[in-house]
Amino acid sequence: MDQSNGTQSLSSLFTTLTRELSNLISQEIALARAEISEKVGQIEVGIGSLAAGGMIILVGLFFLAEALVFGVAALLQLWLSAVIAAWLAPLLVGLVIVIVGWGLLAKGRSNLKARNLEPRRTIESLKRDERLVEGHVR
Repeated sequence: MDQSNGTQSLSSLFTTLTRELSNLISQEIALARAEISEKVGQIEVGIGSLAAGGMIILVGLFFLAEALVFGVAALLQLWLSAVIAAWLAPLLVGLVIVIVGWGLLAKGRSNLKARNLEPRRTIESLKRDERLVEGHVR
């Protein structure tokens, strides 16, 4: 520092700028790592939930589907012959089960879409830093 007028030399300013930029880049990298780690955790939880939910639903649906098929067949026999009710009941029950399962898979898939996993805070922070640096360079 120049003691006579209280101003820093140009080389001192560049040294400070380099050090501050280095610190900023290190902080941004740390933020990106933390956010990516968080997103990986979300993926793991999402996949685990999909797998566990799918297995539990499958076991329960076997029992529920069988009971439902018998119930629907009994109801259909009120209007249709026993032969038609015997194949129509499992068809209707199976169709409802497939629709419910499809909805659950769609929900799990939407949780794993790329837009939900992008490191938004890091991107916003980098944009702020860019604007800050542009403002100081001008």
